[in-house]
Amino acid sequence: MKAPLPSSDGTDDICLQPATVLARLLRDGQVSSRELLAAYIGRIERLNPILNAVVTVDPDAAYIAANKADNIRALSSEPLGALHGLPVSVKDSLAVAGLRSTSGAIELTDYVPACDASAVAALRNAGAVIFAKTNAPAWAADIQTHNRIFGTTSNPWDLGRTAGGSSGGSAVAVSVGMSALDIGTDLGGSIRIPSMFCGVFGHKPTFGIVPQGGYLDCRERRSGYAVDVDMNVVGPIARSADDLLLAMKVLAGATPPSPAIPLERLRIGVCVQDAYCPVDCAFAESIVAAAQSVASDRISIKLCSLPVSTDSVATLCGSLTLSAVSASLPDNVGRRVGGSHREWLLMHDDRSRLRSIWADWFTTFDALVCPIMPCAAFPHSAGSSLGDLTLIVNNREISGARALIWSQLASLAYLPAVAFPVGLVDGLPVGAQVVCRHRGDFICLWIARMFERAGFGWMAPPFSY
Repeated sequence: MKAPLPSSDGTDDICLQPATVLARLLRDGQVSSRELLAAYIGRIERLNPILNAVVTVDPDAAYIAANKADNIRALSSEPLGALHGLPVSVKDSLAVAGLRSTSGAIELTDYVPACDASAVAALRNAGAVIFAKTNAPAWAADIQTHNRIFGTTSNPWDLGRTAGGSSGGSAVAVSVGMSALDIGTDLGGSIRIPSMFCGVFGHKPTFGIVPQGGYLDCRERRSGYAVDVDMNVVGPIARSADDLLLAMKVLAGATPPSPAIPLERLRIGVCVQDAYCPVDCAFAESIVAAAQSVASDRISIKLCSLPVSTDSVATLCGSLTLSAVSASLPDNVGRRVGGSHREWLLMHDDRSRLRSIWADWFTTFDALVCPIMPCAAFPHSAGSSLGDLTLIVNNREISGARALIWSQLASLAYLPAVAFPVGLVDGLPVGAQVVCRHRGDFICLWIARMFERAGFGWMAPPFSY
């Protein structure tokens, strides 16, 4: 699908700067929070009618917060928060106090939470100005972003293609500079898939290191679970790897745990094909070429196979996902798909065995680089459920459920993973993920930054001007 590009006089290019750069400019007084907020709102007014990524904006409250941030910076001699005055958007699946938060579901169309989600509260405590919500499929339950309240979010590289899901609005908003930074969620790839499809960076943290409180479900209290949803995580989407690290320091309360390995002697395994879900050949070649470009006498790159059976991972992850989301479904449906506690314990035992296999594998390698999906963004198919979705990869049909295996590898084992761009195939962005050992978030982020500095980073999409 082709559409006329929006015009731009170039005055809002500051919006495309990395969040780390913007935070420094704000701290040094080279730009005010109010000025930056006005620039982002201006971009939303100009670009969002085409892309439909931002679904709710509260400019009045945001300008009050931005003015307050500017006054504090001008008058206070105390150290400022890491995100002081930075305009940040949040996926609509997370509660934001005083701002409509729907999780894309008709049941929450007019829901305005009284309290922030835990991650949102951490952003505010670091000085961020929360000013917008970004689109998501209903209950964050799809790899496309479409819902009955707000409609479809389009890919900024090709309006006829999906932005991915479920954090599709987040990835689009960041990729075209409608936000400095966004916070999404990821159970089976919901941060990493849209990050890849839109050409940005996204971090799926180790399960449990970022609180999930305020993740919206459809139960009567509508305020999220008292315990974490199995495999689900909250994490950042950004235009650079350094931005991810900046956000993770805020979200996790400290620098992500660092494994005791020397960063100058890395052993990286690269896997780009698997019989269960083959990967587009040109895409696979892009990942291998990117990996080979960073190889050195201190960084070992070795092609490898996966240490676990992908069909077993797919079956187990699918069953555990149904169990994980069953509590958020209506009772008659949730009881049917959720299974018994005994069944969950048996599946969890199988998962623990797979986690042990990964732990052994990470004694040989420090990281795995692999695809996130088998192909680039596919055409809109908003009327199809994930179970009905079919992708064409190397002239072969692949089911949407089977295509998820690459992102499920990290999700099932509670491992951290960072999505990063590796280039374009047929004019569309493709990306890889770096997966590390449990609580190895820092090494994931460091390796993603290493690829970025080798030339594999964010590029402005055609529909960002």
